[in-house]
Amino acid sequence: MKSRWKLGMVWTAVFLLTLSVSAQKHIENYDPEALFNDGVLLFQNQEYGAALSTFAQYRAQAADAKSQRCVDAQYYEAVSALYLGHADGPAKVMQFVNDNPGSTWARHANFLYANNLFQSKKYKEALAIYEKTDGMSLTTDEAQQMQFNMGYAYFQSGDLDKAMPLFHGLMMNDGKYKDSARYYYAHIHYVKEKYNEALDNFRRLRSHKDYANVVPSYIMQIGYLKGDYQSVIEEGPEYIRKADKKRKAEMAQIVADAYFQQKDYDKALEYYQIYTKNLTRGMSRQAYYQMGVSKMMKGNYKAAISDLQKVAGNTDILAQYASYYLASCYAKTDELKYARSAFYNAYSAGFDKELAEEALFDYARLSLIPGADPFNEAVGLLDNFLAEHPNSERKAEAEEMAIYLLLNAKENDEALDRLESMKNKSQELQTVYNDLLYATGIDNFQKGYYDKAQVYFSKIMNSKQSATNKAEACFWMGESAYQMGDLNKAGKYLTQFKGMSAASSLPEYSLADYDLGYIYYQKPDYDAAAERFRSFIRLADDRQQNDLKTDAYIRLGDCFFMERSYDKAINYYDLATRIGKRNADYALYQQSLCYGAKGNANQKITMLNDMLEAYPSTPYYEQALFEIGNTYLVHGDKRSAISSFNRLIKDRPRSSYTRQAMMKVGMIYYNNNQYDQALTNLKNLVATYPNTDESREALSIIRSIYMEQNNLDEYFGYVNANGGQVKVTQQDSLAFANAEGFYLDGQYQKAQTALQYYFDNFSRGAYLLKAHYYAYECAERVGTEDQVITHLNYILSQPDNDYTDNALLKMARIEYEKGNYKKAGEYYERLSRITEEPLKRLEALEGSMKSNFFLGNYDKAIEMGESLRQSRDLTDDQVNQINHIVGKSYYEKGNYNAAIEKLDKSARNDKSVYGAESAYYSAMASIKLKQYDEAENKVFNISDNFSKYDYWVAKSFIALADVYVAKENYFQAKETLRSVIDNYKGNDLKQEARAKLAEVERKEPKVSNSNGIEPIEPE
Repeated sequence: MKSRWKLGMVWTAVFLLTLSVSAQKHIENYDPEALFNDGVLLFQNQEYGAALSTFAQYRAQAADAKSQRCVDAQYYEAVSALYLGHADGPAKVMQFVNDNPGSTWARHANFLYANNLFQSKKYKEALAIYEKTDGMSLTTDEAQQMQFNMGYAYFQSGDLDKAMPLFHGLMMNDGKYKDSARYYYAHIHYVKEKYNEALDNFRRLRSHKDYANVVPSYIMQIGYLKGDYQSVIEEGPEYIRKADKKRKAEMAQIVADAYFQQKDYDKALEYYQIYTKNLTRGMSRQAYYQMGVSKMMKGNYKAAISDLQKVAGNTDILAQYASYYLASCYAKTDELKYARSAFYNAYSAGFDKELAEEALFDYARLSLIPGADPFNEAVGLLDNFLAEHPNSERKAEAEEMAIYLLLNAKENDEALDRLESMKNKSQELQTVYNDLLYATGIDNFQKGYYDKAQVYFSKIMNSKQSATNKAEACFWMGESAYQMGDLNKAGKYLTQFKGMSAASSLPEYSLADYDLGYIYYQKPDYDAAAERFRSFIRLADDRQQNDLKTDAYIRLGDCFFMERSYDKAINYYDLATRIGKRNADYALYQQSLCYGAKGNANQKITMLNDMLEAYPSTPYYEQALFEIGNTYLVHGDKRSAISSFNRLIKDRPRSSYTRQAMMKVGMIYYNNNQYDQALTNLKNLVATYPNTDESREALSIIRSIYMEQNNLDEYFGYVNANGGQVKVTQQDSLAFANAEGFYLDGQYQKAQTALQYYFDNFSRGAYLLKAHYYAYECAERVGTEDQVITHLNYILSQPDNDYTDNALLKMARIEYEKGNYKKAGEYYERLSRITEEPLKRLEALEGSMKSNFFLGNYDKAIEMGESLRQSRDLTDDQVNQINHIVGKSYYEKGNYNAAIEKLDKSARNDKSVYGAESAYYSAMASIKLKQYDEAENKVFNISDNFSKYDYWVAKSFIALADVYVAKENYFQAKETLRSVIDNYKGNDLKQEARAKLAEVERKEPKVSNSNGIEPIEPE
């Protein structure tokens, strides 16, 4: 069928073209009058192309261009070009009007030109012509057309007052424009909010074929806008049933809203379901709001949260209400931290003042949740409320809540200041004040601020407090004085504490004896110290104070050792080893000395050997072996002495006791006339430890041996082979002694000058090593870093010696501080291999671990960290550092599970800034693993446990925004970033938070700001 229609169209076109050509040829044979008449016929038959050509020929052949026929022909030609849509058509019409202003055709030409402009939507230009056109010159149909066109043009131009009477006139008379005029007339009343007039006219068009689809929307919306929800509910369902998809969503929303206003939430949700199903554009904020509130009222809080979040982020009254309801839903689902953010949003919007006030107090209450208020924002907001409403009925509530918030944030000093300034404290707050004084004193004590701690404890002692509180304060006054080195004051307070009636029931009662024991021990008053240590042992709790009890037994032993009551000392040292392992090696060592002092050499040696077997890593290892060797030597057992000394030389080659042991062995052989063995040992001492006091003493004995053997040639050969280092001149010795004297007197600048003289004049001096060490120490005090490094490099260029450890440690520290981690790591690693001092080895391993971490050598950092972990006697700080660095190394390697294990240990045990950083990276690792709930909890723990480290708190909350985005909780993401932007003091993280906020806003699904019920556009 369609193909036949197309073929018919083609044949019609061919026929018309043939007819036109035939007519053209035929017309050429007519006279001009016939040509004009044919043109009129063609124009009347709407064959404007042929008419245009015919009239153009007529005008070209006409003898008189100004004749009426020529004027008429020009008119037809111009109008034909206009109807054909030729580009020059409007110009031809205007040219005709200008050429023939008095022609009757001129007015009609203007009308046609205005119609053309109207069709092109050039309403202002069309109106300019219509307004000058005399309607009397037009036919009735043309006059109505012009009236409608003018009304519509005014309507489109926004001049409704001029459009209205034109439409009104048309709708009052029969004609083709009557119903259309009524529609626009009704619409204008609708726009002007004259709903009764609009409704009356719209109702007349309900059955009109052109307006049946759109009119119900008007009727429903007008009923809604008038607040006539009942009529909307009654008429709406039928309208919705008949409506097309385009109108169905809009009508459903109106009906849903009407039910919502009537608090029929079931029906509201039913029609919102229709609304969302037929929606062709984004849902409006009002729709989300009403859906959320309806779901909340039905107890479906989770679904309500999803809807209300989309409304709550803006700054208008709808957002304020949405935020408050959102907070309520969060509270119902136990998501209290989220509720807090929503309450803040409801408060800060401020449109409804009463609601804002209620939201503020709800927000403040929820800020008491640990970690919820990282920047202690709520206190400032309550202060603002009090400043703005000084006479509010909620003043006392606000003041009390601010104090609890300060306590929650560990701002004890500020809370105390407020409590002390309050004239009338409730009994509850008075109790809080009393407890807070004590807690703040303890807090300052633990931080090492002992003078500040005494201020708080003194307040307790001098105020109306319970006997228990005063007794506790008295004890800590004594402890603080002890820590400050004031033994007399410490003894006074602790003795006073022991005499207070409430003291005996306190756990500190026995500790006072322990502390008094140390005070008397340091004076020294050993009898009084012993009495106190005994009292502590009687009162101590065996389970909780076992280590202190062990220490008290050891100190009792020390008291009697100092008084040479060796049997009593031995008894107490023995008791110490029986009840605990703490410092048991020391107790055994001291027992051995007691047996030695009593002349029981065998028991002394036995105890020392038992100690070495039980505690092979004891710091008394070298002393014990040296004591064993010396004891054998004193009692004439040279063979056993040599065996013990050789064991020391083998096990601890770098110990200062080792050099003495080598000297002792050499002397034993020398005194026993075993010169070859003596020379072997003494030469080994000189070669291994050159430029030391022991090597110089050994050289003297070597010389004596060669002289006794009358073998000076071999001695001189030995001297020459050792570079002449064995030659000590009087000048060499005197020059060094002069410099050493200045050094020992603390005259470091003079010492520097004297040492430089020594370096300049004794380039191969016997004391060069010690001189460079002295010069290094002088340079540290009065010189430059370059001088320090020069002398340290000399020490490090020599074979390992007494000063190598310190030189390596100092060089490592210098390079580490400069950020030269490669060099620092090399020094630290060398030190870790050669040092025999446990503390230096620990620092070396730790420094190597850190240096490799900063170099990005994460595997090496982990290796060094785990080596350090195997060391004995690690401090808590060192364990925390290991977990911190190893954990961060695993994080950088992308091994997030291993990182979390170490970082969590660091964060749990280290309350310093490193613990805060560990906690942050643990949270980041959880984010990387997409463990979002875990990460969220970790961030709030950072806020709670590391609140004083603002940088890491703020950084963790910026990361938390990513968690919320991943959960599609854009409201919480924005609120979290807003908190950082408003409260963090550094610009660095503020900028980061702002950039993140912009990113979140780009990702957030857009919701229309309108109420969703848009004014209906006319059709």
